[in-house]
Amino acid sequence: MSTLIVENLKGPTTGANANKIIVPSGQTLQAAGHVIQVKDVTTTTKTRVDTAAWHAAGGLSLNITPKFATSKILVSYFLSVRTYRSGSHDSQSRFGISRDGGTTILMPTQTRSYDYGGSGIIVNNGLAKSFLDSPNTTSQITYQVYLYHYLGTNTEINTYGGNTPPTDESSIVLMEIAQ
Repeated sequence: MSTLIVENLKGPTTGANANKIIVPSGQTLQAAGHVIQVKDVTTTTKTRVDTAAWHAAGGLSLNITPKFATSKILVSYFLSVRTYRSGSHDSQSRFGISRDGGTTILMPTQTRSYDYGGSGIIVNNGLAKSFLDSPNTTSQITYQVYLYHYLGTNTEINTYGGNTPPTDESSIVLMEIAQ
């Protein structure tokens, strides 16, 4: 194997590929911090949960096959959430994401509200979270959003029904980052 040591790379200044450095098809350029691939899904699928257990959110599952075992996966999700409680007291929900359908919920988060008047509450939220995962594989990985209804009447995704944020859409974005 040979090593080419250069201080700068510069593409041609004229022509169809002016100011471009082209990596030929079938070749890979890997630099730390480089985004290798991006996957995303947006859904309007409605999911309602009224029991205290983790439930998969409909339409919020996404696969990615890392090109390198050393890569990290930046996982971001946005949820259009509604938590409802008839009567008084707390309304609480939890959200998170699993890798490959495992029972471990990665990066769980919680929403909470309280009805001081005793007449019931509906809380509409836009919830956004991101985290960096290190799956250490080149096999396909599936990330799935989960919700957990902790207290109150129910928790819903994509049922806002309004025309201002939050909307009736939720999404996941996966980015493979070279290390």
